[in-house]
Amino acid sequence: MNRRLIGTRLEEPQSAGSWCAGLPTEYLRRLIDYWLNDFDWRKVEDRLDKQRHMTFDAHGMRIHFVHQSSRESESLPIVLVHGWPSSFLELLDLADLLSDPAGNGGAAGDAFDVVIPSLPGFGFSDKRWRGPWAPVAGKAVHELMMSLGYGRYGVHTHDVGASVMAGICLSNPESIIGYHTTEPGIPGPYPEPDSMTAEEQEYQRTVDVWLAEEGGYFALLKSRPLTVGHALHDSPGGLAAWIADKWWSWTVPPGSGRDLNDFVSMDLLVANIALYWHTGTIQSANWIYAPGQRRKRRVGERMLRPVGVTLGAQSIERAPRRWAERFFGDIRYWADLRKGGHFIAAEEPRLLAESIREFFRPLRETVHLGRIDK
Repeated sequence: MNRRLIGTRLEEPQSAGSWCAGLPTEYLRRLIDYWLNDFDWRKVEDRLDKQRHMTFDAHGMRIHFVHQSSRESESLPIVLVHGWPSSFLELLDLADLLSDPAGNGGAAGDAFDVVIPSLPGFGFSDKRWRGPWAPVAGKAVHELMMSLGYGRYGVHTHDVGASVMAGICLSNPESIIGYHTTEPGIPGPYPEPDSMTAEEQEYQRTVDVWLAEEGGYFALLKSRPLTVGHALHDSPGGLAAWIADKWWSWTVPPGSGRDLNDFVSMDLLVANIALYWHTGTIQSANWIYAPGQRRKRRVGERMLRPVGVTLGAQSIERAPRRWAERFFGDIRYWADLRKGGHFIAAEEPRLLAESIREFFRPLRETVHLGRIDK
C-alpha cells in the first residue's frame, strides 16, 4: 500500500484550492502525505481491540458487528446503521456516549445496548450477497438483533442505512421500538408535484439543484459501477480522492472557506479510507447503487412506528416535516440542530446522542426493557 501511495501520479492543479470540480490536487497531496507519514493504523487497531467484535451468519453471508453492552440494568437495545461511503468506524464515538451516558455527563436511565453492524459489502462483512441488497441487508440486521435476544429494539440510521431499516420497520413493525434518523427524506419516492405545499416545492428545487451539481457519482454508479470500481480498487490514492470528496462536499458548508478537517479529524477520515482499502470493499460498497439493489417505497406506503428526526445543516437532508409525514405516520420528535453535515455522528456525536436519548426517553416507558425473546 505504501509503495502505491508513494507512486501516486498526481494531476497538475487546474485551479488553486478550488473544490468546484472536485477534490483539489493539493488536498489530495496533503491527504496522501498524512496517510504515509502521520497516520497510525496500529492505533486504530488498538481502539478496535477494545471493542467487542463478533460475526453472524445470515443468508450465507458473514455479517460483522460491534456489540457494546451497557453496564446499566435497564438499557435499551439499539442498532446504529452506517451509510456510504462510510463504515462502522464513524459510529464508535456515538456508541460510547449511548452505552455509558452516566460516564459522559448524562443519566444512567438513558443507557443503550449498542449494536453496530457492517452492512453487506462494507468493512469486515462479506462482499457478496444474493438478491436485492437493501432487503437482504435489512433481513440480516433484523436476524442479527433477534439472535442477540433483542426481540424489540430501536434504530438510528441515515443514508443507505435508512433504505435498509425502513424496510424492516414495514415488514417487522412489532420489533421496532422507535426509529430515529437524520435524513427524513429517505426512503423515496418524492411526492407528486400537484400535492406539494410551497415548502415542499422549495425543497424539491433544492433536491433538483443538488442532483444536478452533486449527483454525478449517483448516475455513474447506477450505470457503470464496475468501471470506476476497478480504478478505485487498484489505487489507494484514487480511493482517497473518491471518498474524501464526498466527506468534504457533504460536510463543509458551501462558501464557508473552511477545511474538512475543521469538522472531522484527519485520523478518522484516513481510518475510514484505509478500512475500505484493507478490506477491498469499495467495489462492493459502490455496487449497492446498481439498478435493483435499493428498495423503493411504493405509493401510499406508510411506516407507522414512532419516529424521531434530528436535522443537521446539510440542505439536501432537511426535508420539510410535511414531506416526511407522507411516509412516516407517527413522528413524535423533531429537532433542528442547524449544524452537522452528512456524517453528523463523526462531527457532532454529543449533540446527536442527546437527540437520540430525548426521542427514546418516553418510549422506554412503553416497552419491557432488557432482552426479550419474541
